[in-house]
Amino acid sequence: MVNIHLYKGYHEPQLIPLLKESWQRNELFIFCNPQIHDFSFVKLLPDGKIHFHGSWSTEEQSAIISLERIGPNYPETPVLGLFTSGTSTQGQKLILYSKTNVEFSLQGVLSFFDTHKIKKVFCYPHPFHTFGLLLGYINSIIHGWDFVSLNGKYSSEFHQKWLNEVDDSTLTLGTPTHFLDLIHFVETKNIKPNPSYSCIVGGAPVSPSLWQLIQSQLRISHPSVGYGCTEASPALTHLRPGLMPATEGHIGVPIPGVQIQIQSDGFVFKGNNVCLAIIVDSLISFPQSIHIRDLIEKCPDESFCFRGRSDFVINRGGEKFFLEEIESHLLKELYLRSVAIPLPHARLGQDLALIIETQNQGTSIEKISQSLFDRFKTRFDEKQFLFVNRLPLNESGKINRSEAHLLFHTKKGL
Repeated sequence: MVNIHLYKGYHEPQLIPLLKESWQRNELFIFCNPQIHDFSFVKLLPDGKIHFHGSWSTEEQSAIISLERIGPNYPETPVLGLFTSGTSTQGQKLILYSKTNVEFSLQGVLSFFDTHKIKKVFCYPHPFHTFGLLLGYINSIIHGWDFVSLNGKYSSEFHQKWLNEVDDSTLTLGTPTHFLDLIHFVETKNIKPNPSYSCIVGGAPVSPSLWQLIQSQLRISHPSVGYGCTEASPALTHLRPGLMPATEGHIGVPIPGVQIQIQSDGFVFKGNNVCLAIIVDSLISFPQSIHIRDLIEKCPDESFCFRGRSDFVINRGGEKFFLEEIESHLLKELYLRSVAIPLPHARLGQDLALIIETQNQGTSIEKISQSLFDRFKTRFDEKQFLFVNRLPLNESGKINRSEAHLLFHTKKGL
């Protein structure tokens, strides 16, 4: 029997002591973002008493407690649980970690750093995503570092908080989007930040020019680039602090103890960073290896470069959106057929482009935009919506995605 803590909400001050106590007692702590409404995953958790924290309603608590528990046998005790940042077409995915997973992955990342120089971690939101949860919260708890963030959603207040807090012992965690926004904030206000030791930029490709701006404008002496995924607890490779990317997408070498095998449609990795368990659609698995549909290449110096994604996913500033899920939502909610396209974007890495079949339905672009916001909590650029009488189809009557790409770029003059 294990105590199971279910937290629902955003970052708030009570999280650190709650998480610290749970971690030290080897209890299971699961972060549920406010959009989670399918609680069937609870049936597959280990046997134990459930404790609720955060913004759970009485009805939700009753529904969870009433679920019949299956209680499968776990090879190790899970201590942390996190839902992936996007929900795939196969359903919401909960990743569970053992202490072995987390400590192995964090030790691997920190092997590239001079940890004596780190006393404080500044974490851009959301801290409970895999990046902030493990590299932020847990690192702070294990090493006794100060953890700095703000409550709630991302805003310019985070940049001011960083400026107020940053010092020579700070490690900053964020995506390329966060750092680009921070650079713009500093330049606009003509502020010279305090110098700091390092940062980890993850979640999307990092260009040499962005790395140089982080070093020069933000005065972070040894920027680093991290690459991984939720299933990797969360690290796979790292570009050591102070080494500028050779090209956009340069992601460094595997962390110690991780084996990567490149395949035609991505790669497979093995190691103690392979998550303990994955729960999807009321099914649980205990993987020994993980297949990732990212296209990476090995460089002559044995490091790796990220080249793109082989499946239909947009990585928008570190947040993942599944193309088929966007299309399905518009069809279900607004009866609109559409094709979603990943579009290169200078700040975000990728953004969403949409080709929408109108067939004289007259649905306004504002209604479409609001519907997408209600579902995905993101304001997509309406300028990248293209309306057509009919979508391009192949001989099987399915969407011809390559023709759709060509159509969009032709119509938009790209």
